[in-house]
Amino acid sequence: MAWILFAGAGCGDSGGEQGAGPLAGRHFRLVWVQDAGDNRDVFCQGQRLRLMVLDSRRPDRERQLVDGIGNFGKPLLSGDGSLVVYSVRDAGGRSSVWQVTWDGGDRRRIADGRALALWRDPASGRQWLYFQENPAPGRPADSGALFRRALDGRGGKERVWPGKNIQLSQDSLQLAADGSRAAGLFPWPRAGVIGMADGRIRIYGRGCWTALAPDNSYLFWVFQDNHRRLSMVETGSGRRWQVDISGAPLIAGHEVYHPRWSNNRRYLAISGPYTIMRGGNAIRGGGAGIEILIGRFNRDLSGVEAWLQATHNQRADFFPDLWVEPRAIRNR
Repeated sequence: MAWILFAGAGCGDSGGEQGAGPLAGRHFRLVWVQDAGDNRDVFCQGQRLRLMVLDSRRPDRERQLVDGIGNFGKPLLSGDGSLVVYSVRDAGGRSSVWQVTWDGGDRRRIADGRALALWRDPASGRQWLYFQENPAPGRPADSGALFRRALDGRGGKERVWPGKNIQLSQDSLQLAADGSRAAGLFPWPRAGVIGMADGRIRIYGRGCWTALAPDNSYLFWVFQDNHRRLSMVETGSGRRWQVDISGAPLIAGHEVYHPRWSNNRRYLAISGPYTIMRGGNAIRGGGAGIEILIGRFNRDLSGVEAWLQATHNQRADFFPDLWVEPRAIRNR
């Protein structure tokens, strides 16, 4: 298996570690969920899924992290790339959160509910899981308070947002580096940013798959309903622009999904292309040709200047999360 690089105009990187194109010379790790069934479980609700990982130092090996086939939801990489946190949904619809090391060891259950985000405290270095507990019978899955607990197991859970009368969609939470605010849907399709200290929500648009830059710029995006563009918002100044993320040759302008900002503001991961129309769009159609791609934004984040096809298989691949090893000057 060889890396496939798609470079845009002005992309000067080539060669580097394992010929990794837009990530040349950068060590990175990738985790995602793979459909082992009919390739249509785009929202990862069923029991025919695998948890997969890839390391740029072994680009010829897409590796199953946890043995067996079952349910796996929204995997997340820790701030140092050493741990993977994911959710498991049982046949009755109840979820639990699990943690496992990058080599597949020390797998353990760490919370009841569903993992939403990980955040590394820049002062202490401690890694925190943000999660929602399982709802009471008859309540929607994205209702209720937001909690957090440390991955090192010290201390109990802390309530960080009461969530009264406001639903928080589970696939779209991401925190700024200082932890002061987080992007989310309150609920879908109302996209905005919550202040973690005061609980105030500021709505910036409509869509899905919100994200907040992994620094302290508080740059926000919301994924548009045509499943091809990100609407970017500088939350300080209010400046707005759009970025097309369907431009890789493999995608060829088709729909994409699961966009996720990495720990470095220059890089994101997506799944696609979605080409089988079902229910008004191509997302629900799934398809065996859906791969994980890594994109590199240009310096002003006005476009994606290069793409890397990271996975190469005959299964559908969903919910990527990308970790890029930091350099001395971060996010460059």
